[in-house]
Formats: sequence, structure tokens, C-alpha cells
Amino acid sequence: MRFIQAMLPVGSRQAATDALREQEIDFALSEASGREFAGVLFVPVEPEGVESVVDLLRDAGVEEDGYVAVTDVETIVSDRTPETDDDENPAHRVSVDELRAQMRDALHRTPVYAVLALVSAVLATAGLLLDSPTVITGSMVIAPLLGPAVAVSVGSIVGDDELVRRGLARQLGGLVLVIGGAAVFAASLRLLVLPEVQLATLGQVDEFSDPNSLTLFIALAAGVAAGLSVTAGVNTGLVGVAVAAAVVPPSGVVGLGLAYGSPETALGAAVLVLVNVLSINLTCILALWLSEYRPDGWVERKRARQYLTRGVAVLVVGLLVVSSVVALTTLDQRENAAFERDVRDVVAESDVRPVSLTVQYESEGVFREPTTVVLHADDAPSAYADALRDRILDRTGTDVRVVVYEPVGVSRGSSVPGSVRRPTPRR
Repeated sequence: MRFIQAMLPVGSRQAATDALREQEIDFALSEASGREFAGVLFVPVEPEGVESVVDLLRDAGVEEDGYVAVTDVETIVSDRTPETDDDENPAHRVSVDELRAQMRDALHRTPVYAVLALVSAVLATAGLLLDSPTVITGSMVIAPLLGPAVAVSVGSIVGDDELVRRGLARQLGGLVLVIGGAAVFAASLRLLVLPEVQLATLGQVDEFSDPNSLTLFIALAAGVAAGLSVTAGVNTGLVGVAVAAAVVPPSGVVGLGLAYGSPETALGAAVLVLVNVLSINLTCILALWLSEYRPDGWVERKRARQYLTRGVAVLVVGLLVVSSVVALTTLDQRENAAFERDVRDVVAESDVRPVSLTVQYESEGVFREPTTVVLHADDAPSAYADALRDRILDRTGTDVRVVVYEPVGVSRGSSVPGSVRRPTPRR
């Protein structure tokens, strides 16, 4: 339930009360002190009815010289309050004015926002280096990235330029804080504690630095959930975690890549951050639009529609451009997975019994090229590495180095692809 309180200016009292009576809306009226106001109006109403009541008061002239306040009521004790069925009344949503007020309030807390963004960056970086999903999840819980994304969407829908500008500034500032905080923290660790870290060996870093099509769907779902959660007036904490999951960990990986001199890691994670941010903003705007949030006046609606069209066009074009990179990396992952399957098939066709088989890659931007096949085997002939390399080349068309390790500690390696050197056994 919501409770609307309105300070009725002189001259609007009769119009306001007549409008409410005509719509058969319950209200109470009390006297107001002073000469500027003719009374105080109290109206209990369901959340989906707030917008219509506020419009009636606005048409009566209350907004010009008076005040309208909407508060949340936890309990109404009255037999006059009907029990509503969700199936019969699906349009349970907050009003445009409430939504706009919530977004403006969320953008006011600049110091808290900055501190939480930095703390989430530190936690995400620590979790990535520890390869700990639990710590990374903790960084998502405290990341304050939901508010700015929704503020941009709400401003685009209702035509509020200031809300859009402030939301974009806060969103960009949050990303800079998370990436910069992660980079500074990781650089400090590299200088004082961890001078050398192989980022490619960390599973969480590898996961968030390798964009693919599945990450796009996660961000799209988070954007839809963000838009629907604020319009329904429900707790947005869990939805905020979903939004942060699409942004904070890859932003931390960008910082790690910058601190440890791994541009390919930073680039792959940056692509993931960009595509996720664009997806969240686009789907959040569409979710609000489908919920039929519009400005009040005809002129404002036309202006908001033009503004929205331009904004959606920019987001769609940007998303298509970045998604093309994601599509190519997805194809690259499929090709590498097919290469690994072929290598395992080639090994299985021989008489050697493999203990483990791994493929090492060299990063080229956001793409990866297989360079070395490492095989641990119980028994392998002395020339098996070169023979296996030739078979892999015949099967896949890819020339890679092959290294074979045996339990006795002997390792044999094939010649480096493209060289004329003979393989040299190492002990």
C-alpha cells in the first residue's frame, strides 16, 4: 500500500476533492495552518493506483503551488481494503514519480558509492588471485552498480536528460573506480607480495577474460531483471548481484592484466565488460518500455520517444559491434575445443597409454592459438613426440610442439614448428 499526502494550495481544494469523489477514491481532509494552503489531503491507495491519483491532483493544480508526498505503508488494518488477486491485477508496479525519485535518491550517495566500488574491486582482485569463487561472489554483493544502470534507463524512458547524464557519469565512474582500484591493488601485490603470477593458470581469470556468447545472455537477463525489479517495488539486492556478476569480475581481470603486463588478458576482459554494460542498459530500457512507463504530456512523450530512439540505436549499434568480437571468440573456442578432441583421438589411436593430456595456447588479442601439446604417458617410444606431432598435423592442419613426459622423469620434445632443429631429449 501507498499513502499519498497532499498540501492543497488555496483554489485547488474543491477541484482536487471533486476529482477524487468522481473516481470514487477514499480520502480524508484536514485543515492546514497558514494562508497559503486550504487543507491537507490523505489518500490510501494501491501501488498501481498512485500514478492515476497523482495525475488527478496534478490536473487540479496541486503540484504548482502545493506538495504531494508518497510514502510506503507496511500494514493497512481495514475491512475496506480489498484482497487483490495477482492474476486479476497483474499491473502491480510503482508510479513514474516514485521511480524517478528512487533513482535520484540512489545517485545522491556519491561517497558511499565510491567506497563500495573500491572495496568490491579489492575483493574481486583478491578472489581472482586466490581463484576463489566465494570471495568473488562477496565482491558482487557489495558492488553498487545497479542504481546507475537503472537510472540511465529510467531517464531515457521518461525523457529526463539530467537523470541520464548523472546515471551515465556514475556508471562510467564506477567502472573506472573498479578497474583502477583493481589495477592499483594488483600492482601493490606485485611489488610487495606476488612479483610473478601466471594469470593464464588461474581458472577464474581465464573464465572472465575469455568472452563468449553465454556471457552475453547473462548480461541480457540481468538487464531485464533490473528493469522489472524496480518497477515492481521489490527488493533489488539480489538483482544487483546479478548485474555486478556481469561487470565486477571481468573489470577486476582488466586491472590484473594491466598490473601484471598481460595486455591480451586485459583486452579480453575489457571486451566482456563492454558487451555486458551495453546489454544491461539496452535490456533494462526495453523492460521499462514494455512496462508502459511514459512521460505525462504529449510533448514530453514525443521528446522522450525521440531521445529513447537515439539511445537505443546507439546501444544496439555498439552491442552489434562488440558482439561480433564475442561471436568470433566463441568460434575460436569451438575450433580449439575441436582441436583438443582431435588430439585426444590421435593419441587414443596409438599404443601409448596417456595419463594426462593438455594443450597450451598463445594469446593473440582475444583469440588463442594452440602452440604445445603436453602428454604424460606410462610408456612412449623415443621418437613418439615427433610421430605424434606429424599425426596431429595430418589430422588438424595445425603444427604444434609436442612434449611427452614419462613417469621415470624423462621428457622428449618434438622440434619447434617451422624450425629445422632435431628434437633434443632432456633429462
